[in-house]
Amino acid sequence: MDISTHVTSLRQHTLAFVASCQYPAAGVGRWRYASDCTAPTLYSSCYAAMTQALYGELDALGDTERLAWMETLNHHQDGDGLYRDPLIFDQGWYAGDPLWCGRPYLTCHIITALACLGGVAARPLAWLDPWRDLDRLSRWLETRDWGERVGWTGNEIMNVGTLLQYARDFHHDDRAGRSVAVLLEWLAAHHLNSNTGVWGDVDVSDPLWRSHAVQAAYHWWPLFFYDGAPIPHIERAIDTLLATLNPTSAPRSVAPRTGCARTRCRMAGSCSSRIAPSSTGTLTLALIGKALPDHPLGAIPWRFVRCPGMQFWNAA
Repeated sequence: MDISTHVTSLRQHTLAFVASCQYPAAGVGRWRYASDCTAPTLYSSCYAAMTQALYGELDALGDTERLAWMETLNHHQDGDGLYRDPLIFDQGWYAGDPLWCGRPYLTCHIITALACLGGVAARPLAWLDPWRDLDRLSRWLETRDWGERVGWTGNEIMNVGTLLQYARDFHHDDRAGRSVAVLLEWLAAHHLNSNTGVWGDVDVSDPLWRSHAVQAAYHWWPLFFYDGAPIPHIERAIDTLLATLNPTSAPRSVAPRTGCARTRCRMAGSCSSRIAPSSTGTLTLALIGKALPDHPLGAIPWRFVRCPGMQFWNAA
């Protein structure tokens, strides 16, 4: 079967799998991490919305269902503006609500899902107050771990930066906007190796540490892309990224966040085919289709959303 035939059936098979994860018994907008899970999660609801949005499938939603889905998500917003899923909160990797993968990370997913549905976070992101102070923001950036845990730092700064961009653009927060400008300027000038185009005080000649440095960088590049800011040392960054290719011609990633997916599986009761890889895989194919319009994937009318995070597309 040639690639064009695969692409033709891609939409049908992907959406059928997503549909199999729906959990209407728990209400509108409730989805499971896999079709044999016993309980829905907020992450799953986000991935369902994001995947269907890419294919334009959300256009078929009626206003009542669309509003109910947004209400389901916003029902889980805490007073500080972050979102909490009681099923997984404080469990496994999420114990202690860590900045790198706790409520801030979930919130970055939910704001994208809300944007796909045509909604917005109901409450302001008061949690961001410490980072609205520009001096405090700079001090916080400097005190991150730029060595062995630079991969985790990647998530921390991404979460703060993405939510600052969101507060600026969706809640019209001017202070958050000024913080975004400082954050991007700071990143372009600190802990950045001009010879490699990536951040971190690690030896990128070692494949493991090269992977961690690239993981940090690929969480920050979207912050630059979203604002139309130039990527520092982009040619060197591309070289370093390509150096992560392994013998199977796939980028090698020793991901510190793998356990998050496993925790979601355990809490939901399954580790079969999962909705998160389906969503991120679909997004990858959509980006390829936009970057290579003559490729068969370019024939699909992918639908991106103008929202901070990962699921946006800036035309050249």
